[in-house]
Amino acid sequence: MTSQDGSGNIGSDITAGNFSIVTGVPGQLSGSLTAAPVNVDLTAQGALDWAHWGLTSASSFDHRAGVTQQISNFSPIGGGTLSRQQVSPTSYSWSNGTPTASATNTPTGVYKVGTGSGFEVTVPADTTSRTLKLYIGLWDAQGKLEATLSDGSAASYVDTTLINQTATSNGLYTLTYQAGSAGQTLRIRWTVQASFNSFGNVTLQAAALTAPFANQAPTVNAGTDQTITLPNTAALSGTASDDGLPNPPGTLTTTWSKVSGPGTVTFGNPNALSTTVSFSAAGTYTLRLTANDSGLTATDDVVVTVNSTNQAPTVNAGTDQTITLPNTAALSGTASDDGLPKSSRNPDHHLVQGERPGHRHFRESECP
Repeated sequence: MTSQDGSGNIGSDITAGNFSIVTGVPGQLSGSLTAAPVNVDLTAQGALDWAHWGLTSASSFDHRAGVTQQISNFSPIGGGTLSRQQVSPTSYSWSNGTPTASATNTPTGVYKVGTGSGFEVTVPADTTSRTLKLYIGLWDAQGKLEATLSDGSAASYVDTTLINQTATSNGLYTLTYQAGSAGQTLRIRWTVQASFNSFGNVTLQAAALTAPFANQAPTVNAGTDQTITLPNTAALSGTASDDGLPNPPGTLTTTWSKVSGPGTVTFGNPNALSTTVSFSAAGTYTLRLTANDSGLTATDDVVVTVNSTNQAPTVNAGTDQTITLPNTAALSGTASDDGLPKSSRNPDHHLVQGERPGHRHFRESECP
């Protein structure tokens, strides 16, 4: 394959299948196309940044939280209709996003219909090598991927090999690049090269950006959900690991906190992975384990259901009264309970005759 930079110079290529490395120029831009995986964890893939389009509408744009955004939202190319893709062959998950904090296996994206229509996305470029993964697709169309460095320091990467004349195909473009100078941009355009019916389209689903030796977010597990009964405490056992970056400081800190619940929560040691926790009231509590490596943060939640201790029923037999035989007495009592223990039969009650000369006087009593 031959590619051309913005100045009209022809770069030399080393080609193997769909993989091309451009040599003999100050910058670097290489690309490859492979089949898209069935499931993608964007949190794991995008150490520097990630992006997803179309979660709930055609305008939905989610990206990595807690970092400077580097992957731009798309700019539409050409006319054509912009729509939300609802059933993609590839599903996406994340746990560190904004504005949507997390998603699990969402098969969504966006698409544009018509020859020449598509999307443009940009990412920053400088003399640091970076890798961008672009998750795309098409339906009844041939697609065209163009990637260009703004300083022209490497030949553009162009590929038109993804094609399906009757159905849907997804692909993963992997672009490794670095510019010849600081403050540059890599521009990526994904468009319909040829359409095989009036609805032929290209889809844009997600992107992930990373770099060699880039700091990865910690991996955190808060443990399994559990149930306790007051006044017992819960034993928390979390795990956290990290890649040791950034270094310095090369350290990982962990903290337990309460996310929700009706009462006060007290941790034995909020900074220990394994600790105890006590609760002031019954209810359902969500607790969060947070790990921070001074650059990136990761969290995981655990749910603790806290049951009350069984309390004795509350009983009222009514007010004392006096009658004259042969009249009868009208008794009106009340009884309530906390519903515990769950396996017990309903509270029972009966009357016991008291001892009072000349009268029949009853008092309340609980049955065993």
